[in-house]
Amino acid sequence: MKTNRTPKPPANLSSEARAEWRRITPRLAADGRLRGHHRALAIAWCNAWARLCEAERHLAEGSPVTNAPSGYAILSPWHTVAVQSVKTLRGLAKDLALAPIRKRRTSKDEPSDEPRGLALLNPRGTHEA
Repeated sequence: MKTNRTPKPPANLSSEARAEWRRITPRLAADGRLRGHHRALAIAWCNAWARLCEAERHLAEGSPVTNAPSGYAILSPWHTVAVQSVKTLRGLAKDLALAPIRKRRTSKDEPSDEPRGLALLNPRGTHEA
């Protein structure tokens, strides 16, 4: 059964995660994908999105390379957080059916007209999945 009722965001979500909840849940609710375990997946999506945003803010303020206590140059821990968050979002996009379905190419030279990447990773919502 599909419903257009969008539940309130869980109280323990950060402000960034709550904003993401308000952005994605109307679509999930309209498609009947916000019940049972899908609600937990949506919460995980929102938290991963908030972590990605935080990591990107930190990376924008500094370098993706930092020095370890030993003095050696290493990737910033925020880079690792960003990469892991994207991996999490990609997996959850499949589970929540948020990823765009790519059309099969008829030849190697014929590009698909589907947008690349995950449409819901676009915070402005300019691409529809």
